[in-house]
Amino acid sequence: MTTKPKRLLTFKMLKPERGWPYSRQHTYRLIKEGRFPRPKKFPGCAINFWTDDQINDHYSTLEGDDDHSNKPKAGRLKEA
Repeated sequence: MTTKPKRLLTFKMLKPERGWPYSRQHTYRLIKEGRFPRPKKFPGCAINFWTDDQINDHYSTLEGDDDHSNKPKAGRLKEA
């Protein structure tokens, strides 16, 4: 059985591909507060990335969340 490779998203890709409305600084503030998933790093490289699954899981947890302070505006989210 072959598994589909995970899609990797850098911060620059979050806005155009997933509709992420926040700046890099605010995104890392949300990470520090535990309200957005921590990015992973390529070994020996400075590039941070998230898997598509991490972002999908994050958005799905916000669906039932009453605190919408870190939820993107409706209609801006793009499906992969």
